[in-house]
Amino acid sequence: MSKKLRWLSLLILISIILAIGVMVQNFQDRSKRIESRNRLAKIALALHNYHDQYGSFPPAYVLGPDGKPWHSWRTLILPQLGEQQLADQYRFDEPWNGPHNSQLLKIAPEIYRSPRQPLQNPAATSCLAVVSRRSMWPEEFTVTIDQASDGTSNTIHFFEILQSSILWSEPRDLDEQQILDYRRSLLPKNFWQYSDPYLIVAFADGSARAIRAGIDEKVFFSLLTPITRGYSHPAGPKTGSTDGLHHFKEISEFPGTSVLPTADAPLPAARTSLWCATSQIVWDQLRPDQNSPVRFTGTSPMADLLNNRPFPTSALDPGNYFVDAAQPRNDGQVTGIDRLQQKFP
Repeated sequence: MSKKLRWLSLLILISIILAIGVMVQNFQDRSKRIESRNRLAKIALALHNYHDQYGSFPPAYVLGPDGKPWHSWRTLILPQLGEQQLADQYRFDEPWNGPHNSQLLKIAPEIYRSPRQPLQNPAATSCLAVVSRRSMWPEEFTVTIDQASDGTSNTIHFFEILQSSILWSEPRDLDEQQILDYRRSLLPKNFWQYSDPYLIVAFADGSARAIRAGIDEKVFFSLLTPITRGYSHPAGPKTGSTDGLHHFKEISEFPGTSVLPTADAPLPAARTSLWCATSQIVWDQLRPDQNSPVRFTGTSPMADLLNNRPFPTSALDPGNYFVDAAQPRNDGQVTGIDRLQQKFP
């Protein structure tokens, strides 16, 4: 056998060994991804059972008497996960890291850890949400299935995050920028670097899927929010779509809320009351002159109150607000949007 033929045979053998190694690694990764998806699906089912019981998904965290986050959503769904014994031991009259609850950190539910990569801290969790006013986890507030107007199958609920240092009962998750950075970290830096470039995610419909970390960034952000209208990159420029300004809802869609025209209006009992100086400022813009009331057909206690309560705009910096009194057009846009963009680009 010639020397060239021996080298060729050696190269072929090395290629076959490398190909087999890659195939084995891919098979192992696929098996672990399936196991991860099964775990996330069980957690997603627990969240839906919680929704069935309480009428909404849990908040990202529960605030304590001191106004700080005390309890994580992961502790709230322990009964729905079949962890009733651990749930009975957890105390909600002290924070997650209080004298008693801190002892429970070592009893981390196995389902909160990823089979794809062991965590250095056995009390840490791989199961994390993205906490944002634009996600399914708007801080201490709750979200219902009906609010996922993009469709629950198109809205990410939570993630499996490798190498997490967040403890399982800690009322802390990720923000928008952190999930973006994590997604980028899964992408291979060069041809020779091997990585498992998949995000394991649970969707709001209860399903769990593997999506490629190289997914288009705009698509990725649209999956993070139940309502994509007006969604913008967390680190992006302030300019961009004003679609969010074109979306209106009638006050009748909020039956438990009363809009107060002035700050000194009586507070209705057992209702949420909302007041903003905008109502008075806009009403004043409709006046024929500074001292004249707005005239209208019929009677309205609210209009009478606004006519008698002009807002002292002299206390405001004209550069910090914009007012335009106009009727919405049929296409859903509002006259004055262009001027608003010019003033606050």
